[in-house]
Amino acid sequence: MAIWDSSTKWRQGHLLPKQALSELGLLTGDNSESTIAIVISHDCDLSQAPDTEPMIEIIVGRKVGKVDGNYTFAKNTRRLHLECSSGSTIILIDISATAKMAIPKNSLLQHDPDSHVRLFYEELVILQRWLVARYQRSAFADGVGRSGQELTE
Repeated sequence: MAIWDSSTKWRQGHLLPKQALSELGLLTGDNSESTIAIVISHDCDLSQAPDTEPMIEIIVGRKVGKVDGNYTFAKNTRRLHLECSSGSTIILIDISATAKMAIPKNSLLQHDPDSHVRLFYEELVILQRWLVARYQRSAFADGVGRSGQELTE
């Protein structure tokens, strides 16, 4: 059972248990068995009371059979492949930047994080770097790549 203070069990990078995914309506379609959701809210926000921070940000993804090197180590700002541990088994996951969503904090009140699947610390750091990179990147003007004439006039 969740407590929303500094002793909460919920931390950034924790995965939601299947029961919570089901209650949130995230287990639909043929891929429901491979569906995962990772908490991306910062630990400081998770420890705040629901009247201060009423929502938790998550990102929904899926388990995959193999990683694509183009999507590892935050190389791509739109898609990320990560490794998780499940006991002695490695689980590979695929997440998309457009699959972020906010859920009511109280929807996790009766749940603990999935104790069977965990992000490695290094993977959590990659996830954090990937989340930041989405918003902290250079924007190029429409004219860049054309003649450059508009930029010099």
